[in-house]
This record gives sequence, C-alpha cells and structure tokens, in this order.
Amino acid sequence: MSVRWGVMSTAAIAVEHVIPAIQQTPGCAVVAVASRTEKRAAAVARQFGILRHYDSYADLLVDPDVDCVYLALPNSMHAEWAIRCAEAGKAVLCEKPMTLSLHDARRVVRAAEQCGVLLTEAFMYRYHSQFRWLRDLVHDGAVGEVRAIRGSIGFLIGPPPNIRLEPDLGGGALLDVGCYPLDAMCLLFDAAPTSAEAIAFQAGGIDHTCSAVLTFPGDRLGVMDATFGLPWLQAPLEIAGTEGVARLDDAYNPGMRPCRATLTRRRGEPERVDFPGMNMYQAMVEAFSRSYSTGGAAEFSPAASVATATASDLVRQAFEARSSARVGGFVGSAGE
Repeated sequence: MSVRWGVMSTAAIAVEHVIPAIQQTPGCAVVAVASRTEKRAAAVARQFGILRHYDSYADLLVDPDVDCVYLALPNSMHAEWAIRCAEAGKAVLCEKPMTLSLHDARRVVRAAEQCGVLLTEAFMYRYHSQFRWLRDLVHDGAVGEVRAIRGSIGFLIGPPPNIRLEPDLGGGALLDVGCYPLDAMCLLFDAAPTSAEAIAFQAGGIDHTCSAVLTFPGDRLGVMDATFGLPWLQAPLEIAGTEGVARLDDAYNPGMRPCRATLTRRRGEPERVDFPGMNMYQAMVEAFSRSYSTGGAAEFSPAASVATATASDLVRQAFEARSSARVGGFVGSAGE
C-alpha cells in the first residue's frame, strides 16, 4: 500500500527534513504541498518534484489523493488545522508542540478519535535508537525505580524576524524547545505531572529562558531548563534510579552524528554505550506510515501528547503566576 502525503507549510523543518524523509521512505510519496503563497508552494514543488501545489491549506484537505498530512504551520495554528485535517479524514502527523494548551490538545485528540484518524505529534527524537535504549532500561528496571529525570536544552537564537520570538504565533523557549525534555519525562514516567514550580525570564512577550521542577505521581521529580540564550553544544537527558543512573549526552537533535550514552550502576564502573548516526525523521515517517498502512495504533499515542501538554501548561502557569506576584514560587495544578 502506497502512503500518499500532503505537506501543509513550506517551513524550514518541512523542506530541510520531513519532505526528504518522506521521499526516502519506501512506499511513501509526497503528492501535494501547500503554502501561504502560490510562489512559495510552486518553488518547493519544483525543488522536490511534487506534482501538485496549493496556495490554500483548505485546498490541500480536499485533495482526494492525500492520505496523510504533515502539519508544520506556526504553533498557534496547529490545533485548528489538526482538527480540520481530522474532519477531512486525513491522518495527521502534527509538528511539536501539537497545541499551545492542554485544552486544545484534548480538543485535537477528541477530534481524531471521533473521526477515526491516526494522530501523532512529530517528536522525532522518540524514534532514535538511543531513546529507545533509554526507555528499555526503564521498562526492564535496569536502574531500579526511576525517581528523577533531568533534561536541559537550549540554543542561540538569531535576531528578529523569527517565528520563535512571536508571542501571537506561540513563540518562546518553553514551547519551542522546553517541550522536548517535558515530553521525555512524561514518556519515561508514563504519566503526566501533577504540579510544577517554575521561573522564566521574559522579553517581548515570550519566555527566552525558563526552568522548572515538576512533580509526578509517586513522589517522582522532573527537572528541566530551556533557553534561547546558550549554544546547543549538548542537550542532555538523565534518569536517576534506585540502582543507577543513565544519561544521553545529546538527547533530542543529534542530527546524523553518532551518539553516546553512559550507564552507571551502584556497584560498577560507568559503561559507555555508542549509537550510530541515523535519520530520526525517516524513522518517524516509517513508523507513522506503517501504522497508517496496517490500521494499527500509533507507536506513541495521542495520550502522550496530552501528558506533555499538561506539563507545558503547569510550567507556564507557574512562571506566569510567579512573574505576576513577584514573590516566591507557585505550584500549579492540572486541569483544563
């Protein structure tokens, strides 16, 4: 069965990574692309040999040859267009963050369930062999009971104009990169957090640096920081259990470079584990396409995205309340 893709947006993530990944995946083809302007849509279609292009996202959704949509619009548009994709009967691979809020995440998941379409959030790091190794360690109890997870991520952002700096489009370090360690925590703990304490430094209506401590069921902790102000030299993810610690040196976007992990057990020397470079985007496309073709469940369910949206909401509520009050910490609570 051939899986026919439509790509909604000609953003850099689509052009540089996901369109090539789809075209490199056996049994997959990009049959249409849509952009805000006919000129841009036509240029990308020519670049990749795509037969049809549209200057309307709605036109892409009525194309009968499109089975699945990769949605790479600005963050603020994800919820609306993911729902419209579902209502048009298209499977949806939605760029992270899936939505700006927990409320909208629930709306998108509900729409996909009601329309019977496949829905997955496009966190490519989930499909890397190093993260699968880390999940297996947790599942197998290799480090005992995991009590704490720590994740750090950041990069030096360029000057405006930059979509990541636009508050109306869902910009800010939390939603752009902080979602990675938050998503990893929720997956590894297999739960959504129940509370958070956080602080952020803000300018121009967005957070450019934030840090948080989240509480998960069973008195487990997640610690994260995210920033637009430091170079992306490494983006570590560490799990600490009662019998050991495991760490990925560059957990979220190592590109095609080889990766390194370290496993340290209570009674033993640190063990180095090396992983060859791989195309995470292609692995993501392959997994999604396989689920679509077989009618099986997504490898990472929409429930994982609801958990991550819960974490983002709690962190944002915490640092916004702290900023407004100008006093101490704030503990948010999960909810709509």
